[in-house]
Amino acid sequence: MRTRRNWAMRSVVLVMLLLTMVCTAFAASEDPTELTGTKYIECPDCGTLGIVLSDDGQAVPCDTCADSEYVGYIISPSNFFNTPMSLLPPVIAIALALITKEVYSSLFIGILVGALFQCNFAPVATLDTIVNDGLVSAIVGAALADRERLHFLVLGDLAFFYDMNAAANRHVGKNVRILLVNNGCGTEFKNYSHFGARFGDGADDFIAAAGHYGRQSRELVRNYAENLGFTYLSAAAREEYLEKVKLFLAPEAAEKPILFEVFTSPEEESAALERMNHILASPPGAADRVKQAAKGILGEKGVSVLKALAKR
Repeated sequence: MRTRRNWAMRSVVLVMLLLTMVCTAFAASEDPTELTGTKYIECPDCGTLGIVLSDDGQAVPCDTCADSEYVGYIISPSNFFNTPMSLLPPVIAIALALITKEVYSSLFIGILVGALFQCNFAPVATLDTIVNDGLVSAIVGAALADRERLHFLVLGDLAFFYDMNAAANRHVGKNVRILLVNNGCGTEFKNYSHFGARFGDGADDFIAAAGHYGRQSRELVRNYAENLGFTYLSAAAREEYLEKVKLFLAPEAAEKPILFEVFTSPEEESAALERMNHILASPPGAADRVKQAAKGILGEKGVSVLKALAKR
């Protein structure tokens, strides 16, 4: 009887949430993004203004939304935007959380489904959306949800600057630890194993987005982090890193959140990745060969008996 009541209550909660989201999604307004059944979203380049700054600092019409019916807005590239299907990700996450009691896993599955819808089930774009969009926001939210645990985030400079505004949230907890790998570009596009490496230095201009965000400035992130109340650490050499990583990894609660910026170069990272991918196991020594022979002759039980006798 109790089980039926629980399922009834869960069903009522789900229906109420669904109706709330439906009413919100289809609310009418003068804003084209809120018209019933709209497919419009804010232009990512001009932010509804319809104008952008040219290279010489002049205000010019935004090319992205110039041909749109509503200047400052564009049609969403997602086929699922503002459709009943767009309600599935939160419903799936809530339903799984109620059924499994695994909140984090359920939330991740909901995020995955939402990213698939946003990218029209394109696998690479979906992975990029999940991994690169909003990592700082994610760690800040996770740390708020569980204040008793330390929350670590390792990310590159482009991903950090993309979502750096989240670090300015006044609710950022002392249990946040961010390791920022600043290599001055999107190094993944220059690694030896990536096709972008074929372009050499040309990859910086067309793929890897080098030269942005202060060109590995030693002061940019420091000033930003310290002004927001973070403990700022930095390292540009192995000795520096080994010395300061102890504080970064300390299990004790700190007085402030910590941001550890490590400066590297694309060449060093690519070389390190290549070495890691070509590590070979060391050949077994004489002692290893004796152990293997003993196991083959005596079996696991016989080896266990010998160990027990040796301890006596």
